[in-house]
Amino acid sequence: MPPVVSRRVLRRDALQTLASIFAEKGTVRSVHYSCESFYKEDERTSRRVTAIGVCNFTSGDCEGFSIANTAETLEIPDTEIEGRFEEIERDMLKAFYSLVESTETSFWVHWNMRDTYYGFRALEHRANALGITPASIDDSKKVNLAKLIRDLEGPDYIGHSHLESLLRANGDLPRGFMSGEEEAAAFESGAYVKLHASTLGKVRAIWEIAELAASGKLRTEAKWWVRHGYRPSDIGWAIGEHWLYPILAIAFGAAGFAWGIAQFF
Repeated sequence: MPPVVSRRVLRRDALQTLASIFAEKGTVRSVHYSCESFYKEDERTSRRVTAIGVCNFTSGDCEGFSIANTAETLEIPDTEIEGRFEEIERDMLKAFYSLVESTETSFWVHWNMRDTYYGFRALEHRANALGITPASIDDSKKVNLAKLIRDLEGPDYIGHSHLESLLRANGDLPRGFMSGEEEAAAFESGAYVKLHASTLGKVRAIWEIAELAASGKLRTEAKWWVRHGYRPSDIGWAIGEHWLYPILAIAFGAAGFAWGIAQFF
């Protein structure tokens, strides 16, 4: 796809998606989760899930499903969590999928939860591995806010890591925020309460970023002409994509040919 079509059409579509999200505000939720390190060497194909956060766009209420609060509900002491992790994780995932099944949600807004490595399918796989039949979320209901912001602002709209840099550019990091690497380290050290807090902070931040983007108040490092597709190469592609271009090209080509013939005679 030519750059200008990608830039302008993707921006237009991103704005339309944001508008549709907030038109359905009563049934929109953001979701995020944390898990153990992807670099840990073992024979399992899935990573243990440590916390899942869900935030309601209308009320702003966020609900956490985590190793910390599930162990507390099951009255499992901290000293026994590691040895009973799968039991706790199974109960946590049951509670999450019970919410999914029992509530009508028009959109699940997430940040790069897009594959079996990290995403909805990874959660489903983990649930299946623990003997749970997960409630399915249709792909049409999933909105990847990370891609949406990239489509809206352009590929180089902020520094890495994108979520953390975006949050810093628009205020500050949520209380208890940890990077993915820090969350993995927290899991290894048994800091489950910190993982709970970090995940809830991120899921609320995803909701806030979506609101800022929808209102046109999101601050990024994107240049205006890049964001809107006004680089010289973009303008050239715009001319090429316009319906008048082939007609004008033929007309000018014919005129040039006629002028050449006239000069010959």
